[in-house]
Amino acid sequence: MSELFDLEKYEIGLMVIGVLTLLAAWIPQYFFRRHVTLPLLHIAIGFVLFSFIDFKPVSPFIEDNRWMWEKMTEIAVIISLLGAGLKIDKELTWKNWKVTFFLLAITMPLTIVSISILGWWLGGLPLASAVLLGAVLAPTDPVLAADVQVRPPNESPHDNHVRFPLTSEAGLNDGLAFPFTYFAVGLAMYGLGGEAWVSDWFLKQVLYKIIVGCGIGWGLGYLLSKVIFKYPTEKPLAREGLGFIAISILLISYAGAELLGGYGFLAVFASALKIKKVVQKHDYHTTLYDFSENLERIVMSLILFLLGGLATVLIDDVTWESVAIAIATIFIIRPLAGWLGQWGCDRPKYERAVVAFFGIRGIGSIYYLAYAMGKADFVEMNWIWATVVFIIVCSATIHGFSALPVMRWLDKQKE
Repeated sequence: MSELFDLEKYEIGLMVIGVLTLLAAWIPQYFFRRHVTLPLLHIAIGFVLFSFIDFKPVSPFIEDNRWMWEKMTEIAVIISLLGAGLKIDKELTWKNWKVTFFLLAITMPLTIVSISILGWWLGGLPLASAVLLGAVLAPTDPVLAADVQVRPPNESPHDNHVRFPLTSEAGLNDGLAFPFTYFAVGLAMYGLGGEAWVSDWFLKQVLYKIIVGCGIGWGLGYLLSKVIFKYPTEKPLAREGLGFIAISILLISYAGAELLGGYGFLAVFASALKIKKVVQKHDYHTTLYDFSENLERIVMSLILFLLGGLATVLIDDVTWESVAIAIATIFIIRPLAGWLGQWGCDRPKYERAVVAFFGIRGIGSIYYLAYAMGKADFVEMNWIWATVVFIIVCSATIHGFSALPVMRWLDKQKE
């Protein structure tokens, strides 16, 4: 009789995934218009469950688990980048994108340098590990920041002076964190006084990979838009309303850039932007976006659930230095760097303050951390992982609870 209930981990895993996907759909409906941060709920569920079961498959310090974290978060980021690109309606002009470019050119480097200094000064990290901490916390997250981003395609957006910079910044800096991560890897492998690798890093990791990533993404986006919207002329794909074509777009764009040595993250975002621009107003954009959003919600729920389990593994490594860096990152470094990045922009001060504050940390940070860990040996990785996860949880809490009321207030100001 006991054989009837002899379940294996496979069946348990299927049950967990099924429940999580249901929660991913049900929780937003239940907490609609309530000041509740949904990512925090998923993390809390994972934390509670993993605290009571002796099942620790989430530790990144086992190679197979590290690889799992890297690939799982990689998928989540490229899905969210596709959705972010499909939402943006603004033409690619200096006037429209000026604030975004300033946030990337000023805010992002300032954030990296400031967090690196804190990691070295407070955390006692060597140079390579300190730079890694700054690099992985540099990107703002398109996965956890839905409440502060522009609305879905073909909807009339409110408050684009805030939502658009935050969406476009998150779409681009998730890829632009790669060069800084590679720089930290180079420091760990060679040091500043080792091989003359810095010039090679600049030429390959900065110039070549960024140009190829953006160029390939833009070109593939143009070709894919023709395939989707134009050919065959009598019955194009867009007329069929097949949402799963979103998977084809993100895989072709990402793999195409990576195969040529470019940054796939940038390619996916650029490809989505180009597809949106070739045919500006079309119902099929909404179909593609809805499919990618549903896919993102499922993947995000699973990752955040496991992130809660990871927190049970790392909680003992969280120190007062971790807490201090988290507070400084969320309340001092990002707001100041974000404010300086908008210096001279013709926007009301309250709009600039909101853009500066909502630099949400998230899934991209986990990806870069897992990726770098597989490339080089870094000192104090347990503490770095614990600090990064703690900052993500704090960001999900603070930004999550404040996003909805702040955005409502901004919409009222616009009206």
